[in-house]
Amino acid sequence: MVTSAPTGLSKDPLIPKDSNNATVAAGSNSGLEDPVEQTLGGKTYSIDTSQLIIRRNEKFKKPLWKSILKSGAMILAIPVIIPTAALYVASMYFGPSWYRNKVIEATVSNVMKSVGELFDVERKELLEENIGPNDAILDLGAGSGNYLKFLSKGRRLVGIEPVANFHQGYKKAAIEAGLNESQVEMHACDIETYVQNYPQEKSSFDLVVLGNVLCEVSDQMTTLSCVHQLLKPGGHVYFSEHLGMPKGTFARRVQDFVNPLWRTAGGGCNCNRDSLLNIRRTPGWQVISWQYYGFKVGLGPWVLGLAMKDHAETSND
Repeated sequence: MVTSAPTGLSKDPLIPKDSNNATVAAGSNSGLEDPVEQTLGGKTYSIDTSQLIIRRNEKFKKPLWKSILKSGAMILAIPVIIPTAALYVASMYFGPSWYRNKVIEATVSNVMKSVGELFDVERKELLEENIGPNDAILDLGAGSGNYLKFLSKGRRLVGIEPVANFHQGYKKAAIEAGLNESQVEMHACDIETYVQNYPQEKSSFDLVVLGNVLCEVSDQMTTLSCVHQLLKPGGHVYFSEHLGMPKGTFARRVQDFVNPLWRTAGGGCNCNRDSLLNIRRTPGWQVISWQYYGFKVGLGPWVLGLAMKDHAETSND
């Protein structure tokens, strides 16, 4: 639940601060867990990361005999699974771009749909109160439109999605979500190209959505700098990413070792990115976040959060 908080940042030394001075309320969580309640821009957001694990277990709960049967079937299928996986990776590496894009379209849509179902409560908490009827929204790495149920409240929606195969389905889903065709724009480019081609769009967007896109971009800091340029002062960035483990750990070394294979199989996704660290490093942003250590992808935790561009920023970024 989003609640209003007093204007300004807390001076209480017992209340921890995320980078760039966004405050988080002190709670019962300790260790690696993030506080349930965190405050950004005068609003307090409440997300209990343990609830996701409960929902996931309920969704995939199976009788013991089914779990045993499935495990046995997987073991027996190993002689088939291994060569099939090798063929898939080879086809993604050597196959033509149209083939890879088709595979990405099919697999990413299904995976992101499942992720969206698990994080539906959290997305509502972070997005619903930050979208107004006059807002301009940028959906970066728009994919098949997994955030459209929340983004349809805005006045204008711009989707940046380099894989053009997604565009028709995205526009159709946007209309089904309640947007008019004239409200939706799609661009088959990266954000750097968009900034160069549309300089008038700087400081134009009230909200930018980063939904599992920083794992794929070629340079995270360049991408985040472009997002900063496009965002209005006081505007928000919603982010949802999977993370690399801390450098120097055994898990991170494993991620670094398997990442070339992971990137090929995942159509450009990297499992060892320091996405949250780089978001926090972005100048002029206040950041709050929640990491899900019980929900991992490629050995790393998932993270959700919000960033807000300082009001003091001018349009001459």
